[in-house]
Amino acid sequence: MHKKTIRYIIGTLVCIALSLIIEIFFYNNHALNNTNPSQEVSFSTIYNKEASVVNLDINNQYINKLEIEYNVTQDIDYTLKYHTKDLFNKDKEEIVYDIFDDSFHKSVTNLNNQVSNLTIEFNSPKTDTQIINRIVIDNSFHFNFTRTFCIFLSFLLIYSIVCFFKQGFQTEKIHIYFTIVCLILGTIIIVSQPSSTFYSFDDQIHFQDTIDLFYFGSTTYSVGEYHSTNANVANSAGHNSINSIEEKQAQDELFNSGESNYSKDVNFRPTYNKIGYLPMSIGYHFAKLINLPFSICFKIGKLFNLLFYALMMAYAIKIIKTGKRLLTVIALLPTNIFLASEYSYDPAVIIGLTVFFAHLLNLYLDSKSHFDFKTAIIMLASISYACFIKAIYVPFLLLMLIIPTTRFDNLKQSHLVKSGIIAITILLSATFILPTISGTMESDSRGGNTSVNEQLSSVLSAPSDFIALLGNTTVAEFSSKTLDSFSNYAYIQNKANLNTTNYLYILLLLLFFVFFTDNDNNSLLPKQRFAIISANITTILLIWVALYFTFTPVGSNTINGVQSRYFLPLFFPLLISLQSTNIHSTIKSKLYNTIVVAIPTLINLIMIGSSILAVYSY
Repeated sequence: MHKKTIRYIIGTLVCIALSLIIEIFFYNNHALNNTNPSQEVSFSTIYNKEASVVNLDINNQYINKLEIEYNVTQDIDYTLKYHTKDLFNKDKEEIVYDIFDDSFHKSVTNLNNQVSNLTIEFNSPKTDTQIINRIVIDNSFHFNFTRTFCIFLSFLLIYSIVCFFKQGFQTEKIHIYFTIVCLILGTIIIVSQPSSTFYSFDDQIHFQDTIDLFYFGSTTYSVGEYHSTNANVANSAGHNSINSIEEKQAQDELFNSGESNYSKDVNFRPTYNKIGYLPMSIGYHFAKLINLPFSICFKIGKLFNLLFYALMMAYAIKIIKTGKRLLTVIALLPTNIFLASEYSYDPAVIIGLTVFFAHLLNLYLDSKSHFDFKTAIIMLASISYACFIKAIYVPFLLLMLIIPTTRFDNLKQSHLVKSGIIAITILLSATFILPTISGTMESDSRGGNTSVNEQLSSVLSAPSDFIALLGNTTVAEFSSKTLDSFSNYAYIQNKANLNTTNYLYILLLLLFFVFFTDNDNNSLLPKQRFAIISANITTILLIWVALYFTFTPVGSNTINGVQSRYFLPLFFPLLISLQSTNIHSTIKSKLYNTIVVAIPTLINLIMIGSSILAVYSY
């Protein structure tokens, strides 16, 4: 057996051993030294005008997990308050907001603290506190497999980066390093999260479309546990009750049981804009086909999305002639890794545009590149894939019009191809222009009093006002939207109170450093740079225009619904077009590539650990 293989196997075994040691002796250190691992707590109730308060009869003692057994017929919010000591041994109050979810009968909260003055407060003074049946302090030994597995993956990832460094961290292999890092990070996210929706942007809608994708025509099917997720039985937007591994497992058991004999009427017509759900749908339905539990099927659907993103992005990094490190940093941004691990079609858009642009850059820069049939198919398929999902990225297709004539067999072929590009652009543009003009494009009712047809009439009646609104909004909000897209974990960061400011600054510095120095072979002509920048600006304006028509109340003087993730596909093309070739780095390639991969990896690990793993799987 090869020495490197033996070394990696030994390293993997060491990672397993370290994970077990941390789980047993760090996370369970109190349990190992505790002679009274579990005890029931007596409690009393005080009623006042503002709230009903339950006082727990405890002294100053360590509490790992607080279990509250209850019986409710509807969700009831409550607040857990207790006192502990800070780093300076000063008394401080901690507050935990939680829910007695009517789908379950027990709430488990991780305190992991020396606790005194513990109370449970109900927001309404009319709440009947007799719903609480039993309260238990649980300091017993718990082997948390999910946590152990994620810690192992984290160690394995760090060890892999060390191995890459020893092997030279070659630029021509950076796509391989990216693939390994991306898949491990995404797997930690998928394993750590509950098997339900409302954690990412519109994931409840994306999940529904993912499932419906393989049900053609009109049919009725029993969705069972799928109904539990979609109908918010145990989880709802901004109102999530999962705060521990025990609650997460209880939710999985509920969904896996499929007790809700719910039938859904489907009149689903697969359309071109649903193509982004294909990887997720294949994964989910394959898992269902072999009769895996719902919670596993749910995760496999996400895993297929992650795998598709990792492999296609690695392909783009591999083939591109310039900006490999820049593209790697962008591909490893926390938001991109997060979205690739969720039910979302944003990764599909990012992949489609990136693969297209990678081939386009090669044709611009490399005199040996040739526009053959294979290249044509890949470019048209990838840009169509992105535009079928969101047609606003269609301006990038016109960049093919300035591919140098020398990249074609002859002048006739060049003219024929570019004529075809114009025709395809018109067809793709028609997918959103014609419905808008005819008034058949649907608006999004979540935006309020919306109507595409009425909004169009409003714009046509005062075009100068709309142009001013569009210009002012774009200038005022683009920079903040861009920065927000670096490390955005959607609804998860709100629950975890995740402050990403420091991570944002680090990522911004890294991106600037790579932007200025990873410029080998970037010999774009001025007209090519101008064309790419123009395509970016046009797309940015189209994003705001589209949301004004579909998601903004008629006649509004603001534009609603523009999210930072819509700009993720534009990062690489825009930065490449603005890049200067006058600055060069003297850092050795081995160290440079290590920095490029290691910094986003560590930031991702910290964010995942603090906002996902620690919140849902401890």
